[in-house]
Amino acid sequence: MIKVYIGKTLDGISYLPLLKPNLGGWKKESRPFFDKAIKGLSEPIFEIVDDYNYADFLLIPHEYFAIEKNLGYLESFFKISKEIKKKVLVFDMSDFDKEISVPNAVVFRMAQYRGRLKENEIIMPAIIGDIWEEKKMEPRKKTQKPIVSFCGWGEIGGLKQKIKFFLKNIIKRGPFKQGIYFRKKALRMIERSKLVNKNLLVRTFYSGHKNTLAIPHEQARSEFLNNFDGGDLALSVKGDGNYSVRFYEALSAGRVPVFIDTDCVLPLENKLNYDEFMLRIDYKEINRLDQIIADFWQKISPEEFLEMQIKARRAYNDFLNISSFFKVIEADLLNLK
Repeated sequence: MIKVYIGKTLDGISYLPLLKPNLGGWKKESRPFFDKAIKGLSEPIFEIVDDYNYADFLLIPHEYFAIEKNLGYLESFFKISKEIKKKVLVFDMSDFDKEISVPNAVVFRMAQYRGRLKENEIIMPAIIGDIWEEKKMEPRKKTQKPIVSFCGWGEIGGLKQKIKFFLKNIIKRGPFKQGIYFRKKALRMIERSKLVNKNLLVRTFYSGHKNTLAIPHEQARSEFLNNFDGGDLALSVKGDGNYSVRFYEALSAGRVPVFIDTDCVLPLENKLNYDEFMLRIDYKEINRLDQIIADFWQKISPEEFLEMQIKARRAYNDFLNISSFFKVIEADLLNLK
Protein backbone atom coordinates (compact mmCIF):
# COMPACT_ATOMS: atom_id res chain seq x y z
CA MET A 1 0.00 0.00 0.00
CA ILE A 2 1.25 3.48 -0.84
CA LYS A 3 2.39 5.42 2.22
CA VAL A 4 1.46 9.11 2.28
CA TYR A 5 1.94 12.07 4.58
CA ILE A 6 -1.04 14.46 4.60
CA GLY A 7 -0.15 16.90 7.37
CA LYS A 8 -3.19 18.64 8.83
CA THR A 9 -6.53 18.98 7.06
CA LEU A 10 -8.11 22.42 6.83
CA ASP A 11 -11.18 23.20 8.92
CA GLY A 12 -14.36 23.85 6.95
CA ILE A 13 -13.09 22.22 3.73
CA SER A 14 -13.98 18.64 2.86
CA TYR A 15 -11.05 16.30 2.60
CA LEU A 16 -10.67 13.96 -0.36
CA PRO A 17 -13.32 11.21 -0.44
CA LEU A 18 -10.47 8.79 -1.17
CA LEU A 19 -9.37 9.32 2.43
CA LYS A 20 -12.74 8.32 3.91
CA PRO A 21 -11.52 4.84 4.99
CA ASN A 22 -8.65 6.50 6.86
CA LEU A 23 -10.34 9.58 8.33
CA GLY A 24 -14.01 8.52 8.40
CA GLY A 25 -17.10 10.68 8.50
CA TRP A 26 -17.01 11.93 4.90
CA LYS A 27 -20.44 13.18 3.85
CA LYS A 28 -21.95 15.91 1.70
CA GLU A 29 -25.66 16.49 2.17
CA SER A 30 -25.71 18.35 -1.13
CA ARG A 31 -24.66 15.27 -3.11
CA PRO A 32 -26.86 12.32 -2.06
CA PHE A 33 -25.85 9.99 -4.89
CA PHE A 34 -22.14 10.57 -4.36
CA ASP A 35 -22.52 9.73 -0.69
CA LYS A 36 -23.99 6.41 -1.84
CA ALA A 37 -21.04 5.89 -4.17
CA ILE A 38 -18.33 6.33 -1.55
CA LYS A 39 -19.98 3.81 0.77
CA GLY A 40 -18.14 1.28 -1.34
CA LEU A 41 -14.84 2.78 -0.19
CA SER A 42 -14.43 0.57 2.84
CA GLU A 43 -10.76 -0.41 2.56
CA PRO A 44 -7.98 2.21 2.67
CA ILE A 45 -6.32 3.13 -0.61
CA PHE A 46 -3.40 4.82 1.12
CA GLU A 47 -1.57 4.27 4.39
CA ILE A 48 -1.22 7.60 6.22
CA VAL A 49 2.04 8.03 8.12
CA ASP A 50 2.82 10.68 10.74
CA ASP A 51 6.43 11.21 9.71
CA TYR A 52 6.97 12.37 6.14
CA ASN A 53 10.40 10.75 6.10
CA TYR A 54 8.65 7.35 6.02
CA ALA A 55 6.18 8.33 3.29
CA ASP A 56 6.37 7.39 -0.39
CA PHE A 57 4.64 10.66 -1.26
CA LEU A 58 3.24 13.79 0.27
CA LEU A 59 -0.50 14.00 -0.43
CA ILE A 60 -2.54 17.20 -0.32
CA PRO A 61 -5.72 15.96 1.42
CA HIS A 62 -8.11 18.41 -0.26
CA GLU A 63 -9.19 18.88 -3.86
CA TYR A 64 -6.79 21.29 -5.51
CA PHE A 65 -9.27 23.89 -6.70
CA ALA A 66 -10.85 24.05 -3.24
CA ILE A 67 -7.58 25.26 -1.74
CA GLU A 68 -5.64 26.75 -4.68
CA LYS A 69 -5.77 30.25 -3.16
CA ASN A 70 -4.48 29.05 0.21
CA LEU A 71 -0.90 29.62 -0.85
CA GLY A 72 0.56 29.21 2.62
CA TYR A 73 -1.00 25.78 3.02
CA LEU A 74 0.20 24.63 -0.40
CA GLU A 75 3.66 26.05 0.16
CA SER A 76 4.06 23.95 3.30
CA PHE A 77 3.82 20.81 1.14
CA PHE A 78 6.11 22.13 -1.56
CA LYS A 79 8.72 23.16 0.99
CA ILE A 80 8.81 19.67 2.53
CA SER A 81 8.82 18.12 -0.95
CA LYS A 82 11.92 20.09 -1.90
CA GLU A 83 13.59 19.31 1.41
CA ILE A 84 13.12 15.53 1.33
CA LYS A 85 12.98 15.15 -2.46
CA LYS A 86 9.60 13.40 -2.56
CA LYS A 87 6.76 14.12 -4.95
CA VAL A 88 3.41 15.61 -3.98
CA LEU A 89 0.17 13.87 -4.99
CA VAL A 90 -2.43 16.42 -6.08
CA PHE A 91 -6.08 15.59 -6.82
CA ASP A 92 -8.48 17.50 -9.03
CA MET A 93 -11.88 15.79 -8.88
CA SER A 94 -13.75 18.74 -10.36
CA ASP A 95 -15.17 19.57 -13.78
CA PHE A 96 -12.39 22.08 -14.38
CA ASP A 97 -9.81 21.68 -17.11
CA LYS A 98 -7.71 24.63 -15.95
CA GLU A 99 -3.97 24.19 -15.82
CA ILE A 100 -2.47 22.95 -12.56
CA SER A 101 1.12 24.13 -12.22
CA VAL A 102 2.67 22.89 -9.00
CA PRO A 103 6.29 21.85 -8.46
CA ASN A 104 7.39 18.21 -8.24
CA ALA A 105 3.83 16.85 -8.35
CA VAL A 106 1.85 13.94 -9.73
CA VAL A 107 -1.60 15.27 -10.59
CA PHE A 108 -4.66 13.01 -10.66
CA ARG A 109 -7.58 14.33 -12.70
CA MET A 110 -10.89 12.92 -13.92
CA ALA A 111 -11.20 15.40 -16.78
CA GLN A 112 -8.72 16.59 -19.37
CA TYR A 113 -8.41 17.08 -23.12
CA ARG A 114 -5.87 14.86 -24.81
CA GLY A 115 -4.21 17.84 -26.45
CA ARG A 116 -3.70 19.47 -23.03
CA LEU A 117 -2.59 16.46 -21.01
CA LYS A 118 0.69 17.05 -19.18
CA GLU A 119 3.32 14.39 -18.56
CA ASN A 120 2.72 14.51 -14.81
CA GLU A 121 -1.07 14.14 -15.09
CA ILE A 122 -2.82 10.78 -14.55
CA ILE A 123 -6.46 10.33 -15.51
CA MET A 124 -8.48 8.51 -12.87
CA PRO A 125 -12.04 7.10 -13.06
CA ALA A 126 -15.05 8.73 -11.44
CA ILE A 127 -16.15 7.40 -8.07
CA ILE A 128 -19.55 5.76 -8.58
CA GLY A 129 -21.85 3.24 -6.97
CA ASP A 130 -21.83 -0.34 -8.26
CA ILE A 131 -24.97 -0.46 -10.41
CA TRP A 132 -24.61 -4.17 -11.22
CA GLU A 133 -24.88 -5.02 -7.54
CA GLU A 134 -27.42 -2.34 -6.63
CA LYS A 135 -29.88 -3.20 -9.40
CA LYS A 136 -29.00 -6.90 -9.75
CA MET A 137 -28.33 -6.43 -13.44
CA GLU A 138 -28.01 -9.21 -15.98
CA PRO A 139 -26.56 -9.25 -19.52
CA ARG A 140 -28.98 -8.58 -22.35
CA LYS A 141 -29.58 -10.68 -25.45
CA LYS A 142 -29.09 -9.12 -28.87
CA THR A 143 -32.32 -8.12 -30.59
CA GLN A 144 -33.05 -6.90 -34.11
CA LYS A 145 -32.64 -3.23 -33.22
CA PRO A 146 -30.53 -1.87 -30.37
CA ILE A 147 -32.19 0.01 -27.55
CA VAL A 148 -30.15 3.13 -26.77
CA SER A 149 -30.69 4.34 -23.21
CA PHE A 150 -30.12 7.70 -21.58
CA CYS A 151 -31.32 9.21 -18.31
CA GLY A 152 -30.13 12.64 -17.26
CA TRP A 153 -29.81 16.30 -18.02
CA GLY A 154 -30.18 16.75 -21.74
CA GLU A 155 -32.41 19.76 -22.31
CA ILE A 156 -32.21 23.44 -21.39
CA GLY A 157 -34.97 24.70 -19.10
CA GLY A 158 -35.96 28.37 -18.78
CA LEU A 159 -35.06 31.42 -20.85
CA LYS A 160 -32.20 32.44 -18.56
CA GLN A 161 -30.58 29.02 -18.94
CA LYS A 162 -31.03 29.12 -22.71
CA ILE A 163 -29.35 32.52 -23.01
CA LYS A 164 -26.48 31.36 -20.82
CA PHE A 165 -26.14 28.19 -22.91
CA PHE A 166 -26.09 30.19 -26.16
CA LEU A 167 -23.49 32.68 -24.95
CA LYS A 168 -21.18 29.97 -23.58
CA ASN A 169 -21.23 27.79 -26.66
CA ILE A 170 -21.10 30.44 -29.37
CA ILE A 171 -17.54 31.31 -28.35
CA LYS A 172 -16.32 27.75 -27.83
CA ARG A 173 -15.09 25.58 -30.66
CA GLY A 174 -14.76 21.86 -31.32
CA PRO A 175 -14.63 19.56 -28.30
CA PHE A 176 -14.51 22.50 -25.87
CA LYS A 177 -18.24 23.18 -26.14
CA GLN A 178 -20.35 22.30 -23.11
CA GLY A 179 -21.40 18.70 -22.63
CA ILE A 180 -25.07 19.71 -22.84
CA TYR A 181 -24.39 20.92 -26.41
CA PHE A 182 -23.27 17.45 -27.48
CA ARG A 183 -25.98 15.74 -25.44
CA LYS A 184 -28.70 17.76 -27.14
CA LYS A 185 -27.33 16.90 -30.58
CA ALA A 186 -26.91 13.20 -29.76
CA LEU A 187 -30.38 12.91 -28.22
CA ARG A 188 -31.95 14.65 -31.19
CA MET A 189 -30.38 12.10 -33.53
CA ILE A 190 -31.62 9.18 -31.43
CA GLU A 191 -35.11 10.60 -30.92
CA ARG A 192 -35.67 11.11 -34.66
CA SER A 193 -34.08 7.87 -35.82
CA LYS A 194 -35.85 4.86 -37.27
CA LEU A 195 -32.63 2.85 -37.21
CA VAL A 196 -32.53 2.37 -33.43
CA ASN A 197 -34.99 2.02 -30.59
CA LYS A 198 -34.75 4.40 -27.69
CA ASN A 199 -35.20 4.41 -23.93
CA LEU A 200 -34.67 8.09 -23.13
CA LEU A 201 -35.52 9.99 -19.97
CA VAL A 202 -34.35 13.51 -20.77
CA ARG A 203 -34.39 15.94 -17.87
CA THR A 204 -34.18 19.72 -17.77
CA PHE A 205 -32.24 19.64 -14.51
CA TYR A 206 -28.99 18.27 -13.12
CA SER A 207 -29.59 15.35 -10.74
CA GLY A 208 -26.25 15.30 -8.95
CA HIS A 209 -26.90 18.18 -6.53
CA LYS A 210 -29.82 18.66 -4.18
CA ASN A 211 -30.18 22.32 -5.22
CA THR A 212 -30.91 21.35 -8.83
CA LEU A 213 -32.67 18.00 -8.33
CA ALA A 214 -36.32 18.72 -9.12
CA ILE A 215 -37.80 15.39 -7.98
CA PRO A 216 -37.31 13.24 -4.85
CA HIS A 217 -33.86 11.67 -5.00
CA GLU A 218 -35.28 8.17 -4.38
CA GLN A 219 -37.43 8.56 -7.49
CA ALA A 220 -34.50 9.94 -9.48
CA ARG A 221 -32.32 6.99 -8.50
CA SER A 222 -35.00 4.42 -9.30
CA GLU A 223 -35.64 5.91 -12.73
CA PHE A 224 -31.92 6.05 -13.39
CA LEU A 225 -31.34 2.39 -12.52
CA ASN A 226 -34.38 1.24 -14.51
CA ASN A 227 -33.12 3.17 -17.51
CA PHE A 228 -29.82 1.26 -17.51
CA ASP A 229 -31.66 -2.02 -17.02
CA GLY A 230 -33.89 -1.35 -20.02
CA GLY A 231 -31.19 -0.54 -22.57
CA ASP A 232 -28.64 -2.39 -24.70
CA LEU A 233 -26.33 0.55 -25.32
CA ALA A 234 -25.81 3.47 -22.92
CA LEU A 235 -25.33 6.90 -24.48
CA SER A 236 -22.37 8.49 -22.67
CA VAL A 237 -21.54 12.14 -23.31
CA LYS A 238 -19.30 14.45 -21.33
CA GLY A 239 -20.62 16.90 -18.75
CA ASP A 240 -19.09 20.27 -17.94
CA GLY A 241 -15.76 18.52 -17.53
CA ASN A 242 -14.33 16.48 -20.38
CA TYR A 243 -15.39 13.14 -18.97
CA SER A 244 -18.62 11.19 -18.55
CA VAL A 245 -19.69 9.78 -15.20
CA ARG A 246 -22.35 7.82 -17.09
CA PHE A 247 -19.57 6.07 -19.04
CA TYR A 248 -18.23 4.48 -15.84
CA GLU A 249 -21.77 3.79 -14.63
CA ALA A 250 -22.50 1.96 -17.88
CA LEU A 251 -19.43 -0.23 -17.42
CA SER A 252 -20.36 -0.97 -13.82
CA ALA A 253 -23.83 -2.01 -15.04
CA GLY A 254 -22.35 -4.32 -17.66
CA ARG A 255 -23.73 -2.21 -20.48
CA VAL A 256 -21.92 -1.22 -23.67
CA PRO A 257 -21.34 2.55 -23.74
CA VAL A 258 -21.91 4.62 -26.86
CA PHE A 259 -19.09 7.00 -26.05
CA ILE A 260 -18.99 10.41 -27.72
CA ASP A 261 -15.27 11.13 -27.84
CA THR A 262 -14.53 14.82 -27.31
CA ASP A 263 -10.72 14.50 -27.32
CA CYS A 264 -11.03 12.50 -24.10
CA VAL A 265 -8.33 10.67 -22.19
CA LEU A 266 -9.47 7.50 -20.45
CA PRO A 267 -7.82 5.86 -17.42
CA LEU A 268 -5.31 3.07 -17.95
CA GLU A 269 -5.30 3.31 -21.73
CA ASN A 270 -1.99 1.41 -21.69
CA LYS A 271 -3.66 -1.53 -19.93
CA LEU A 272 -7.22 -1.59 -21.33
CA ASN A 273 -8.40 -1.94 -24.93
CA TYR A 274 -11.56 0.11 -24.50
CA ASP A 275 -12.78 -0.58 -28.01
CA GLU A 276 -13.36 -4.21 -27.04
CA PHE A 277 -16.32 -3.18 -24.87
CA MET A 278 -17.58 0.19 -26.09
CA LEU A 279 -18.63 1.94 -29.27
CA ARG A 280 -16.47 5.06 -29.63
CA ILE A 281 -17.83 7.82 -31.85
CA ASP A 282 -15.87 10.97 -32.62
CA TYR A 283 -17.83 14.13 -31.77
CA LYS A 284 -17.34 15.26 -35.38
CA GLU A 285 -19.46 12.28 -36.45
CA ILE A 286 -22.35 13.02 -34.12
CA ASN A 287 -24.67 13.86 -37.02
CA ARG A 288 -24.29 10.24 -38.17
CA LEU A 289 -24.76 8.83 -34.68
CA ASP A 290 -27.74 6.59 -35.36
CA GLN A 291 -26.28 5.23 -38.61
CA ILE A 292 -22.98 4.38 -36.92
CA ILE A 293 -24.85 2.61 -34.11
CA ALA A 294 -27.00 0.68 -36.60
CA ASP A 295 -23.95 -0.40 -38.62
CA PHE A 296 -22.16 -1.51 -35.47
CA TRP A 297 -25.21 -3.49 -34.33
CA GLN A 298 -25.58 -5.24 -37.67
CA LYS A 299 -21.95 -6.38 -37.67
CA ILE A 300 -21.73 -7.94 -34.21
CA SER A 301 -23.11 -11.37 -33.42
CA PRO A 302 -25.20 -12.21 -30.36
CA GLU A 303 -22.15 -13.93 -28.88
CA GLU A 304 -19.96 -10.87 -29.48
CA PHE A 305 -22.54 -8.58 -27.87
CA LEU A 306 -22.65 -10.81 -24.80
CA GLU A 307 -18.84 -10.84 -24.64
CA MET A 308 -18.72 -7.03 -24.84
CA GLN A 309 -21.05 -6.78 -21.84
CA ILE A 310 -18.93 -9.23 -19.87
CA LYS A 311 -15.77 -7.31 -20.74
CA ALA A 312 -17.41 -4.00 -19.80
CA ARG A 313 -18.29 -5.31 -16.37
CA ARG A 314 -14.86 -6.90 -15.94
CA ALA A 315 -13.12 -3.63 -16.89
CA TYR A 316 -15.04 -1.79 -14.20
CA ASN A 317 -14.61 -4.45 -11.55
CA ASP A 318 -10.91 -5.16 -12.12
CA PHE A 319 -9.60 -1.78 -13.31
CA LEU A 320 -12.02 1.16 -13.06
CA ASN A 321 -13.61 0.63 -9.68
CA ILE A 322 -11.70 3.33 -7.77
CA SER A 323 -10.16 0.84 -5.32
CA SER A 324 -9.10 -1.49 -8.14
CA PHE A 325 -7.65 1.44 -10.09
CA PHE A 326 -5.19 2.36 -7.36
CA LYS A 327 -4.16 -1.27 -6.89
CA VAL A 328 -3.46 -1.51 -10.63
CA ILE A 329 -1.35 1.65 -10.75
CA GLU A 330 0.44 1.17 -7.43
CA ALA A 331 3.65 -0.25 -8.87
CA ASP A 332 3.81 2.33 -11.65
CA LEU A 333 3.13 5.14 -9.19
CA LEU A 334 5.87 3.99 -6.83
CA ASN A 335 8.28 4.01 -9.75
CA LEU A 336 7.67 7.77 -10.01
CA LYS A 337 9.03 8.40 -6.50
